[in-house]
Amino acid sequence: MGASALRIVQVINSLDVGGAEGLVVDLSHALKQFGHDVTIVSLRPLGGTSPVEQRARSVGLEVRSIGARNPLSSIFRLRQIAGTADVLHAHLFPAFYLSALVPCRVKIVTEHSPTNRRRMHRLAAYIEPSIYGRYDRCVGISEGVSTALRAHLGGRNTAEIVTIANGIDLGRFKPQTVPASPPGRLRLISVGALDHRKNVRGAIEAVVGLPDVSLTIVGEGPLRRQLELEVRERGGEGQVVFLGMRDDVPELLRSHDALLSTAAYEGFGLAALEAMASGLPALAPAVPGIGNLVEHERSGLLHGVGDTCTLTRQVRALRDDPAMRAGLARGALRRSEEFSITRTARQYAELYRDLTEAAP
Repeated sequence: MGASALRIVQVINSLDVGGAEGLVVDLSHALKQFGHDVTIVSLRPLGGTSPVEQRARSVGLEVRSIGARNPLSSIFRLRQIAGTADVLHAHLFPAFYLSALVPCRVKIVTEHSPTNRRRMHRLAAYIEPSIYGRYDRCVGISEGVSTALRAHLGGRNTAEIVTIANGIDLGRFKPQTVPASPPGRLRLISVGALDHRKNVRGAIEAVVGLPDVSLTIVGEGPLRRQLELEVRERGGEGQVVFLGMRDDVPELLRSHDALLSTAAYEGFGLAALEAMASGLPALAPAVPGIGNLVEHERSGLLHGVGDTCTLTRQVRALRDDPAMRAGLARGALRRSEEFSITRTARQYAELYRDLTEAAP
């Protein structure tokens, strides 16, 4: 390790499939390629079956699990791992709560969502300014996330809040060479957890009954059975297919024409970015985060949250207008090139360096 290299510990709840988890792995890999010593620490046990964990190991990252059953044991084990680190970088709750109590030369926390259930509790307004205040810097993955965090903390946080946009390993996603479907047909894909936040029900409502339009749903979650039942009740069997969790998302994307997101809120929209890097336009909600990533009528089409009528019209237009589909696909590919993980990692590395040089 060179003289300018840093020892960095990335802390997250788990390495299950998810946007934050994927970012941690891609960011850690890019930082390692820059010459830094990076360790990923999972609060939960590692099972070896998650595609995210497998990707981390395949690129040679050090992955460790705390596996403790109570907060005190978790803090003690995390202190042991992070004791010689230059930077402790925390992601998600409760990982960032525990990391706030662990001493380290420099600590930063990345906020991945503009809202969460925790913020609904009045107690959070009193506790969280002091928690975030234990970090040297708070980072939002989009300007929408940073703005929401400032509003939540209400100026009571002592740590500066900055924005570093998410990025992906563009090399993992290859653009289509030919359209997946001919004009007059459309294959849509939705990727994400089957929960209330992702609102996959909205995608089902917009698609079922449209001729020559199919929807592939990739992901697992607590609402899967309920959503499958709704598809059957609407007569959408055969039109809507549930694939569950998959480790071949890049290949699946290339066999579809567009990504469909109907999320109620989205901190950034990594699934949309991955689709765009594959040459797929994104149909997405006009909310902070993904609504800033997807440029309306340039790299995709935006609709209001819950506006199924508009979304259905957009699906029809994408199905019937091959010129529009091709133009949006080209725009999506161009837009994705602005969000490489190398660029994201370089910004984090510069932040780490500035903070460590200023640290006593």
